[in-house]
Amino acid sequence: MNNRILEKAGEFLSQNVPFALATVVRRERPTSGEPGDKAIITSDGEFLGWIGGSCAQPTVLQEAKKAIADGEPRLVVLTPNLDEEPREGVELYRMTCYSGGTMEIYIEPYLPAPQLLVCGASPAAEALVKIGAAVGFKVILIDPSATEGKVFRCRNGSASDRAGKISEHPRALRGRRNQRELG
Repeated sequence: MNNRILEKAGEFLSQNVPFALATVVRRERPTSGEPGDKAIITSDGEFLGWIGGSCAQPTVLQEAKKAIADGEPRLVVLTPNLDEEPREGVELYRMTCYSGGTMEIYIEPYLPAPQLLVCGASPAAEALVKIGAAVGFKVILIDPSATEGKVFRCRNGSASDRAGKISEHPRALRGRRNQRELG
């Protein structure tokens, strides 16, 4: 099942769909989730995969939505013993199942790269394309006067051909990948 989950994560990444990946990292029996179990949770609450039964899913769903909203990963511990010593970076919740087991679930958000729309062909526009690409933006260059041979170059993959179709307009061009130009 993990291959299917990872394939779906790849689809969501290529479609710029924000999601969180939840992975069971530890358990103390009895629980239905096992280490390595995974689920994808989208911002609209779609839950794909398995991390445990109805005792774990609502908490993971809630924390996954928070992770997508704030962009921060988190470790969620579901335990019948809330008297545990608090640990930094750990969200502690009561395990509501009668089984009484404990689960630790790592939730990691995956968010689309922010977009930077640059209009024009000035030196400032060229600098913005290069800087935006270097810091991880998906750069979109719109230059009504540009031709294919006149597009400036940037090396960051997020601003490269992988950015996808930018516009149907023939004059809307995006930065192209060229490792040599920016060295």
